[in-house]
Amino acid sequence: MVEPISQEHFSTLKRTVMLPNGLRLAYIEMGDPNGMPVLLLHGFTDSARSWSLAAPYLAAGFGVVAPDLRGQWCSGAVLIDEDFLAHARRESAALPSRIWHSIYYEQLAYDPSPLLQDISAATLILRGEKDTIATEEHQAQMKDAIDGAELISAPGHGHNIHWEAPEKVAHLILTFLERP
Repeated sequence: MVEPISQEHFSTLKRTVMLPNGLRLAYIEMGDPNGMPVLLLHGFTDSARSWSLAAPYLAAGFGVVAPDLRGQWCSGAVLIDEDFLAHARRESAALPSRIWHSIYYEQLAYDPSPLLQDISAATLILRGEKDTIATEEHQAQMKDAIDGAELISAPGHGHNIHWEAPEKVAHLILTFLERP
């Protein structure tokens, strides 16, 4: 039986590396360093912590790596003039909510298929059936764009299925990884 780790302990696992381009990348590494690598990517505005509940179930026999993506949480972003950022933040904060809603819906209309077609690794796409952010249509587009990708829609779960049912998500991932 796998024991979940405390959120405090998960924090102590965070490491950083300086990339050749000068950016700092933060990441969590767990499990068998000689095991098959499993890369867990978080969503927009999230961090490696989003995998903290499910990662311990995957760590037995696999080398789990969960980065903070560029510009998120502990990973560095491109340096931008502070005065510019201060003005941009004030202007953004002054936008009416209808504009932010419009931006949100524009993002939903974005088709990432051209970028996804370059993925050649075995790919599992998990979604909660009740997810209203990453809709079934959007996930199906991703599946169709990635050659051989598998899409699993879990009944009764929403957008953060790996928070809602970490053991179930880990089981689905392990089943996918253990296939020949």
